Amino acid sequence: MDRSAVDTIRGYCYQVDKTIIEIFSLPQMDDSIDIECIEDIDVYNDGHLTAIQCKYYESTDYNHSVISKPIRLMLSHFKDNKEKGANYYLFGHYKSGQNKLTLPLKVDFFKSNFLTYTEKQIKHEYHIENGLTEEDLQAFLDRLVININAKSFTDQKKQTIQIIKNHFQCEDYEAEHYFYSNAFRKTYDISCNKKDRRIKKSDFIESINKSRVLFNIWFYQYEGRKEYLRKLKESFIRRSVNTSPYARFFILEFQDKIDIKTVKDCIYKIQLNWSNLSKRADRPYSPFLLVHGISEDKLYELKNQLYNENLIFADGYPFKGSLFTPKILVEGFSNKEIHFQFINDIDDFNEILNSIHIRKEVYQFYTKNCLDIPSQLPQVNIQVKDFADIKEIV
Repeated sequence: MDRSAVDTIRGYCYQVDKTIIEIFSLPQMDDSIDIECIEDIDVYNDGHLTAIQCKYYESTDYNHSVISKPIRLMLSHFKDNKEKGANYYLFGHYKSGQNKLTLPLKVDFFKSNFLTYTEKQIKHEYHIENGLTEEDLQAFLDRLVININAKSFTDQKKQTIQIIKNHFQCEDYEAEHYFYSNAFRKTYDISCNKKDRRIKKSDFIESINKSRVLFNIWFYQYEGRKEYLRKLKESFIRRSVNTSPYARFFILEFQDKIDIKTVKDCIYKIQLNWSNLSKRADRPYSPFLLVHGISEDKLYELKNQLYNENLIFADGYPFKGSLFTPKILVEGFSNKEIHFQFINDIDDFNEILNSIHIRKEVYQFYTKNCLDIPSQLPQVNIQVKDFADIKEIV
């Protein structure tokens, strides 16, 4: 990825982090923000507006021209909404050159360095062209806050995660990989909703307070597929030489575009990594697998191919037309001849849960539809970009 693309992604991530900070900083749960409306972030506190413009230029020296256009856009909003009494905040990080700007701004300096500019070889004086008086400009400057010494990308991300950690009273890895990841994705989703880009603090917090890791396209592109998936694996799918013989359920969402071979490869990987069927094993175990969203024909084809390849499994049905018998899967879990337990559907899944009395863990991977799992169960729910990504995580 070239440098300009990296800078663009980091700039967007920086803006999202600032948005998350502003949401958590709202004093009341009913206070709200708009994302990418008037400015990058519009904060509504008790009905009062603060419009925030966020800039990140870690490779660029500060010059007045870098922030002059965003400030003129703020001034334009002020001109058309004087009676609303909004405040304006320009927030940015730059490589160097911050000493060029002396605050607070004086009207004459403001006019010559921010409102006077050349475009297509034509000189413009924004204040004159828009009929703004000295009093208008001073009134705007009284409502404008400029901070060009904002935190670095890394420091602001740490601040964001710490705020989340403090709010949810959680561990570092939960704050970063659950709540922060979900907050980032939620912010991105809101910004893409052209019809409604406003959210209350209470709704935002509720929406991210879920044990699901939402797919983050920005992290995926910035870190690269391999590194992004490696971090997910390290954070959520931990295993060791002495992995305990728990009943582990792997739930995979099937999509029509996925070929059977890709699903089989994933199943083989899960079976290999999450079973101990050694002859010397005192407590042998193997995983439970549920593939949902798959047609009966595809399910039959999948099971038939696995069986023909001698990957022996139990599915809880002792003969054609029989009722589901959980006992078969319970016994298969510790049977060294059975490689894994194949669960046909969500009804069988719920029934087998009630039949197992050792520790149970659920690992769910999905692209669109995440099944609701009983909240009392230890679980990890990870949204992936492609089904093939699952193999790299498990």
